[in-house]
Amino acid sequence: MKKLKINSQLLLLAAILIALVLLCLSAKVRSVLAMVLPVETEWFLWINQHHNAFWDTIMYWASDKRFWLPFYAFIIYCLFQNFCKKIWQVLITIALLVASADQIASGLIKNTVKRLRPSHEPNLTTIIHLSKAGAGGMYGWPSALSSPIFKSILSAGSAFTGSLPEQRFLYSFTLELFNNGKLT
Repeated sequence: MKKLKINSQLLLLAAILIALVLLCLSAKVRSVLAMVLPVETEWFLWINQHHNAFWDTIMYWASDKRFWLPFYAFIIYCLFQNFCKKIWQVLITIALLVASADQIASGLIKNTVKRLRPSHEPNLTTIIHLSKAGAGGMYGWPSALSSPIFKSILSAGSAFTGSLPEQRFLYSFTLELFNNGKLT
């Protein structure tokens, strides 16, 4: 079987092209959101009116980055068990992919689509209940918290697929595109 070489310049070019495609699709995304928002707002208001102290506490802690540290420690432990010799290579790759997921979600897509969080919707601010975690940032799609977490899960899963490091990287890179492009 032939080894697949990864050219970093080619990957950078692919990332730039994908970013341009996402920018071009932002008008399409806005039109889809216009159809989805009324239904989503109904669901949000129904869930929000059933708030209680238990779920407020859960949401407060789940929105804190420190809450996820044991989860990340467990992933690192599992990776170390399977890739003891290449652990740094795997961890650096995952860190780069998680950072790119966060930057694409927060920097590129959110600022292009500019979809307000329900807590910042002028029509909803007076009728919704917010937990102690607060209203959050101005824009909420895609989630800058869930994108890196989802990416770390996909990256850890991709480390166990494919026989060559290049295959695992391409698998993970493809999942990155689908995760942040929201094509899935």
